[in-house]
Amino acid sequence: MLDSYLEQLALDPAADIDLAAVALYLAADEYPDLDVPAYLDRLADLAERVRPHLGGSLEETVAGLCQFLFEEEGYLGNTDHYYDPRNSYLNEVMDRKLGIPITLSVVAVAVGTRAVNVVAGARLPGHFVAKASDPSGHNIFFDPFNGGQFLDAAGVRNSCQR
Repeated sequence: MLDSYLEQLALDPAADIDLAAVALYLAADEYPDLDVPAYLDRLADLAERVRPHLGGSLEETVAGLCQFLFEEEGYLGNTDHYYDPRNSYLNEVMDRKLGIPITLSVVAVAVGTRAVNVVAGARLPGHFVAKASDPSGHNIFFDPFNGGQFLDAAGVRNSCQR
């Protein structure tokens, strides 16, 4: 399955693929018995459970997503053991609820996309965060590594200077 996703991306770098599925199939290289569909089901379950927290404005939707993932579910940035290899495998991040910026952003994107289809990853120089957008082009950047903290323009600039 990973080969299929990678082929799609090679043909069209903007292809609409499931980032969480790609991350889990990559993790299966290290964890050959990994049950990828079971983890995808867990993400779908999180998306279903977050829906009551969402609604209203884009800000309220993102705040609800962050409150659910980072307060209720307890996902957090692994500041004590940042370079622990397990922080890079989505299955481990989901099991331990600890990760690095990119893997926690993958969780936020996977749950947010499944629930309301407004969340994407946002690569900044030296940091990775998530971004929610509405049809009018309004964006909200938030940092899953730091509990879903909203980032204004200064916060985005500061993230780039890390």
